[in-house]
Order: sequence, then structure tokens, then C-alpha cells
Amino acid sequence: MKKYEIERRALELRSKIGISNFFHEDILRDRLEESGYFLFYYPFGEKKFSGASYKQANVRVIIINSSYPLGRQNFTLAHELGHIELHKDNSIDLNGLSKEEEREADIFASHFVMPRDEVLTSGSLPHDSVWTVFDVMILSQKFRVSYEAAFNRAREIFGKRMVPEALRNIRVRETAKTFGFNLELYVSNEEHYMSENLYVDRILRAYKDQKISMGKFLSLANDIGLDGYEILDKIREEKNVCDR
Repeated sequence: MKKYEIERRALELRSKIGISNFFHEDILRDRLEESGYFLFYYPFGEKKFSGASYKQANVRVIIINSSYPLGRQNFTLAHELGHIELHKDNSIDLNGLSKEEEREADIFASHFVMPRDEVLTSGSLPHDSVWTVFDVMILSQKFRVSYEAAFNRAREIFGKRMVPEALRNIRVRETAKTFGFNLELYVSNEEHYMSENLYVDRILRAYKDQKISMGKFLSLANDIGLDGYEILDKIREEKNVCDR
């Protein structure tokens, strides 16, 4: 897929879910859940995967490893959105995607969280002088992403001469502390979070509309540690109460 097509899809999703200008990750989470995404954050450990996604019928699930720093989590969320928007239905098989699909998801994420026009119109970023570590850190802070993601995006937009390779490898936390920046983007928050009610509503609706089988419904419920039979029994009990 061409880069301009990936950029168009990323900007379309921003518009569709009501995201504009700079935004906090909490706002993005709310917008995604309102649009029918199920989000799951859990500290799986830094040697595990960064994120995973699942899409089938009306069910869209994104899993984020909260053992990684918050800025990386935010970029990973956008990366997984890229897989859902660009690629075919996929399961939470962490080894099932090609290098090309991973590259496309990274491109999508960069355009989704750091649109070119918004970066170019940011008055605090240099346009005609060589960037410094401080400038990359400003971009990271503005768009709520990791230093690495900010560096890569700056190089893509402004070029290698303007954003030297020497800026890539720094002690991010120490540098942020020196400049007086909030460190929350560069440390893990070990968050436990799950959009359980939204997820159950979606898979239940898909089952009732005969878009997924009973077996698939039970499997999807089990994926987040729920008993599908208990969900259905509870709904029947509630219906019986209403009918009395």
C-alpha cells in the first residue's frame, strides 16, 4: 500500500472518531470506546509483545502491554489501529503478520498521532535550523509518544540533515528530567484496564445478529476471562424479571 493511501486512511480515522489537534491518550481511549473498540491494558512484562489486535465482524479488540513506557503504549495503540484499518481480519496471533504489514502499521501510527500538518504548524518546533535533543523532546511531549517515535517522525518530515542521527540514542529519562519535563511518558504505569461492558455488548450483538456462532461467542468471551454461558444466563434472568 502506498504511503499517501496509508496517510489518508489514518487521517480519515481521526476525523471519524472526532480527534483533532493535540490530544491526550484518555481522550483517544474514550473516542475509540464510543466507536466500538474494546481496549485491554495489562503489564505482561517488557520481554513480551508490545501490543496485539483482533478484528472479526463487529468486534475490534486492542491489547496493550502496559509494562512499557506510556509514550510507547500510545504509539502501539495507533500501530494496532493501523492493523485493524489496513489489514484483513486477524486474530491475536503475535507471529502471523508480515514485515510489510508491520511497516504499514508503523506508517499509519506516525500519521495518526503526528499528522504532518500539525507538526509543521507547531510554532515551538524548528523549521529552518538543525534540530536538537530538546526539539525532539518537545515533539514527544506535544504528541504524547516516545522519544524514539518523535525522532523517527521528525526525520521523516524534516529530513536527515535537519534531524541528525546523533540525536537518536540518548538517556531519555535523564534528559527529560534535566529539561524539567514530566517523566510519565517515559516510564511504565503498569496499568490494568479493560472495556469489559463494551466488549460483552459487541460480541453479544454479533451473536444475536448471527454474525458469529455460539462457539465463537464463547471463545471471544473466554479470551478476556469471561464465561459465555454465565453471560447468557444472566441475560435470560434479567429478561424473565422484566417479563413478570
